[in-house]
Amino acid sequence: MVQTWDFQIHVASENGRPASNWDIRVDFGIWRDDASGVTDDEGWAELAIEVGDHQESALVAQSI
Repeated sequence: MVQTWDFQIHVASENGRPASNWDIRVDFGIWRDDASGVTDDEGWAELAIEVGDHQESALVAQSI
């Protein structure tokens, strides 16, 4: 199964000009039971945005 997401990202600084130091990262993972080594269909996706020294992240999808 293929899962897709669309992200719209707005980056601005306090003085109205775009920040020159920003990074966008999307992390994907699959839950795994380390004891048994069995994977299932539970998963996650996290969107992380860094602007200068400020970072925001959010769980954007679960059970993929």
